[in-house]
Amino acid sequence: MPKPDGWILSGKYINMNCEFSKSEKKIVTKVIETALQRDFEASIIEVDRIIRRWKSKKLDNRNAYKEIYRQVKENDNYIARMYDDEFRRIQRENPG
Repeated sequence: MPKPDGWILSGKYINMNCEFSKSEKKIVTKVIETALQRDFEASIIEVDRIIRRWKSKKLDNRNAYKEIYRQVKENDNYIARMYDDEFRRIQRENPG
C-alpha cells in the first residue's frame, strides 16, 4: 500500500508534498514536536492507569506487565507511523 503524501493532524489532512522555507520548517518542526509530546503524555497516562490498577491489586504482576508492554509497544508503533517517516522526509527534503 503506498504511503500518503500528507498527514492527518487534528482531523485535517495536511499535504506535506511541498518545499518549506527555513522559517516554515522551524514552525512545522515545533508543531510536530508539540503533537509528539502530547502523544507521549497520553501513553504515559495510560501506563500510570495500569500501574494504579496493579497497586490496588486489580491486576496481578503478569497481567500488569503484559498490559504495560502492550501499551508501550502500541504507542511506539503509532508514533513511528505518525511522526518518524514524515519528520525524516521533511528534514531530508529541506536541509538546513
